[in-house]
Amino acid sequence: MPVTPLNLTDDQWANLFRFGLVLTADTQQALDLLRAAIERWMRLSQTTALQPEAYLRKVMRNLLHERMRSQTSARAKPDHENPKQSLQAPLEALEQLQLQPGQLSHQWPTLEPDLRDILYLWAWLDLSIEQMADEWQLPHQALLEKFHQLHLELASAPQATSAIEEQATTGEKAQPLKTLCKKEIAGAALTEAQLSALKARSLPAFTPPKRPLSHWQKIACLLFFLGVGLAAHTQWQAYQQTQLTESITGEVVSLHLQQQPLEYQGNNIAALDQAFTALDFTLVNSIHLPDLNSRLIGGRYVSIQGRNGVVLRLADGASLFQVPFAESFEKLGAINIDERPLLRFARGLQISLWEEKGVLLALVQAHAEDDTGLGKPQAPALQAPALQAPAQQAVDAR
Repeated sequence: MPVTPLNLTDDQWANLFRFGLVLTADTQQALDLLRAAIERWMRLSQTTALQPEAYLRKVMRNLLHERMRSQTSARAKPDHENPKQSLQAPLEALEQLQLQPGQLSHQWPTLEPDLRDILYLWAWLDLSIEQMADEWQLPHQALLEKFHQLHLELASAPQATSAIEEQATTGEKAQPLKTLCKKEIAGAALTEAQLSALKARSLPAFTPPKRPLSHWQKIACLLFFLGVGLAAHTQWQAYQQTQLTESITGEVVSLHLQQQPLEYQGNNIAALDQAFTALDFTLVNSIHLPDLNSRLIGGRYVSIQGRNGVVLRLADGASLFQVPFAESFEKLGAINIDERPLLRFARGLQISLWEEKGVLLALVQAHAEDDTGLGKPQAPALQAPALQAPAQQAVDAR
């Protein structure tokens, strides 16, 4: 949107249309040029230093020149003598030139657009040589040469006269060129519909005014975005918990079903803890399993989620996995011993996960409704050494 709106009076709109008609000698082409110039104006980001009417004339002129250059065949210019050889006050000569009233109308369409442009600036807008040179961005000498070319074309017509002579054949007096130019240009006018359409095109697209948010609206927006962010974070946490739970569950179920031979036998958790010397944690006698020692038959090393741990085999066919509670396991949520264990079911088995004393425990056992007998211990391929409880070892030593 331009910085300043395109505010023109009806007279200025009419003048721009007349200028387009001067350049093109065609009403539709004149309107097309003016519309294209308006679109250029509307795309400007800074217009405060521009004169709208002069800028639009410049754009229309440049657009016409671009179109003329794109044409494959250009109309040949009249073959006059070199203007520099007879350049004697061309502006004064043009001002003194008089034509019959119908002569200019007859010659007007045959003039080059540049020459009609000169006549518009000189006769209709009454610009000085300096002002015209500035608008055309031409040196004075080059502009005077155009005046000379214009004078030669108009004066070469059969009915052209000097300022002193008159045409007696028709009984009408010849008139000054500037007067005839003004009459010719003034004959062009915009209809009401054309004027309304141009004004509508020059208006920027409507954008509703921005009203500042109230204090409560800002608070409501903040709470809304906080709620959306919290919901997204909660969903992400739930997704991570599900992925990790499924991964651990899949590992322990697979290890449970493999029923690999025990490396150590025993029915005392303390004795088994002393036997597994490669562990960097202490085996947990969980309060969730108060009869653990009476159910133990032995254990072996395993790896869960890339961490060394053990699986303790129970007499009823269940497996109790223990592994150090890593920081990544916090994604499992609140599974501390004080909380309810995380319960999952897979392949007819029930898996309970919880954290106790810095150790992650996973109990895999047959589902209560499953009578397939999965998880019953198989005879080990190798006989593992039997372990005694620490108290019994002391008695034997004595």
